Amino acid sequence: MSLGPYLFIVNPVAGKNRGEKMIDHIKEICLQRQVSFDLVVTEDIGGGTVAMEQTIHLPYRTYVAVGGDGTVNEVMNGLQGTDKHLGIIPCGTGNDFARSLKLPKDPVEALGQLLDGGVVEIDLGQVNDHFFINIASIGLDAEIAEYTNRIKKWLKGTYAYIVALINVLVSYCPMTVQLATGDEVKEYRVMLLALCNGNYYGGGMEIAPGAKVDDGLLDICLIKAMSKLKLLLVFPTVFKGTHTAFREVEIFRRREMTISSDTPFKINVDGEIVSCSIDNGTYRAVFKAHHQRVRLVK
Repeated sequence: MSLGPYLFIVNPVAGKNRGEKMIDHIKEICLQRQVSFDLVVTEDIGGGTVAMEQTIHLPYRTYVAVGGDGTVNEVMNGLQGTDKHLGIIPCGTGNDFARSLKLPKDPVEALGQLLDGGVVEIDLGQVNDHFFINIASIGLDAEIAEYTNRIKKWLKGTYAYIVALINVLVSYCPMTVQLATGDEVKEYRVMLLALCNGNYYGGGMEIAPGAKVDDGLLDICLIKAMSKLKLLLVFPTVFKGTHTAFREVEIFRRREMTISSDTPFKINVDGEIVSCSIDNGTYRAVFKAHHQRVRLVK
């Protein structure tokens, strides 16, 4: 059964112009299948958000993000409060959330699966007023993500991430945070804290090997303070998900959690950097998992 009409929101520069290359495939395959569709090509960063604002009132049933994780996040946010469906054609550099969903790596194959697919319900994360479909994090990772975003004009993908890692690592100091769940409060010195709906981020790092997108919980990866030399040893193991063997790494699951600190901190929300809130001199971020909030075509 068709879940159309479909609106394809294409980021043309995603994945070294893989998004742009998909446009002709989308038109050809949809016309062959006699599928009702339209197509919007975004122009700048945040173009997916603009496209959703301009089209969400129109009678499309499925909005398809054709790009990377940033495009997926923008389309997903635009669907909130509606009963419409999300589709994903991975055309970015990392495609981390598509990897968690086990979608085909080939975007043409992913399009065919989308058009044949049915609807499944998956979870959605929230931190303060921001939604995330994959992963939100604080600490070293958020600093690296912000630096990576600044140098993307000159470097792309993994190269940008490695350069950012080296530069941030030189000056980064662990931060002290309080983690509250219910009546329980614990204090840690942390290098990184990731709250995960999906398994992967950062271009293939398996930060949360056991995470499930439909269990109503966030998998929390806590990496405690360690020497920078040891961090360089731990870092490569994240790509295989074996970092959990180190004693400084803890993995646990929560439906809600509040992070507080005496110092301000940045939050990496699906690759977008946002600020924490402040309440009576305390900096805070409240994380929640919303069970089966997103209707995904898969």
